[in-house]
Amino acid sequence: MFDPPRPVLIDMATADPSCSRPYVTAAGSVSLRVRAFGVRIEPTMPAQQTAWLQLASLH
Repeated sequence: MFDPPRPVLIDMATADPSCSRPYVTAAGSVSLRVRAFGVRIEPTMPAQQTAWLQLASLH
């Protein structure tokens, strides 16, 4: 656990590969669904790390 949380940068293409494709309709603008919820997806986004989870050990 990190107290206070550490500032980190998230590579969205790695975190969620579907985020790397543009949300564009055939008309060439952002889709209404994305616009309605005010979603902002950038290639790199700031975040806060609150904990570290170890998934495997080499021992």
